[in-house]
Amino acid sequence: MTTPSPELLAAYEATQFVVDETHVMRMREPLPEALVTWLHSHNTTCGAVLGAEYPYSQPTSPEENDRRHALLIDECTQRTIPWLPAMGVGDGWQERHIMVAGTDRAAAEDFRARYEQHAVVWVEVGELPMLVVGG
Repeated sequence: MTTPSPELLAAYEATQFVVDETHVMRMREPLPEALVTWLHSHNTTCGAVLGAEYPYSQPTSPEENDRRHALLIDECTQRTIPWLPAMGVGDGWQERHIMVAGTDRAAAEDFRARYEQHAVVWVEVGELPMLVVGG
């Protein structure tokens, strides 16, 4: 793994996540109320936005990205971790993610490492979403 450049970290910070096709979540902005309600409906106040595509932000074939994304969904489904589809959208790019409920920060960081991602987004009700970078 390489350390992400300052430019790449800035791009991550600027990413907006469209969760369940309608709820836009941004770093350092309050979590949309609908997502707070969703977390509460699963008896939790925390979660994460996880990705599996483009390991360490490297070019990856569409087929490999599909395989990796399916593995992430399958793992969460098998572990009965509630999730919603999410799309990370940046300047001229987009990437599939999922938002999970009830995953503590350590578990989110474990997903990050196992799926070869530089970062995850940590969310907790009452706090602003934040980027958690591995290292």
